[in-house]
Amino acid sequence: LLTFSSLNLWFQDGGWYLNAAHGVNRGWLPYLDFYFPHTASFVHLIATLERVGCHGVVTHRLVQSLIALIAFVIVLSAIFKDSPKKAWVSLGLILLSPYYLIQFSQVRPYSIAFLLTIIVFFLLKNGMSRMGALTLASLIHLRMSLLSYLFLSFVCIKPIRSSIVFAAQSVILAALLVFIGYESAMLSQLFSPIAL
Repeated sequence: LLTFSSLNLWFQDGGWYLNAAHGVNRGWLPYLDFYFPHTASFVHLIATLERVGCHGVVTHRLVQSLIALIAFVIVLSAIFKDSPKKAWVSLGLILLSPYYLIQFSQVRPYSIAFLLTIIVFFLLKNGMSRMGALTLASLIHLRMSLLSYLFLSFVCIKPIRSSIVFAAQSVILAALLVFIGYESAMLSQLFSPIAL
């Protein structure tokens, strides 16, 4: 219901992302052929979804809602293993927070960021810190404001030296992802038939 009830409300960055995805599907390059205020990885994901038939705001909101639902089920089932009572309380808190439910149904990277955050926790819990660093780097590349997620390294990894190494690996990998994205756009523009 929340996915459909606020079609014209809370659109915010969704317009940026959908218009940018339409541009990418026309062969345009973010930052070179059109202005875009965020990193382009989520735009390319939306463009890919549109190429396989996911069109329109409602469809994209359904996809985002489904991703968020998967993430919530994973979190609640993990909590349920520890304590069924805590899982029911958590579910109640989720349902009493319509703002967050609306945010997770938007055409924005938040539901995917939520799912990737869960994956980072799982990887760290199972001793796979390099894969965790790579996943955190892709999370940061999804939207640079998610740099704040680096606190995960200090919450989940002990001793502090290992936390610093993990955070540094994540930042370096995220910077490389951004650099590769910008450079590939620049190179493809440089060697396009129009430029030649």
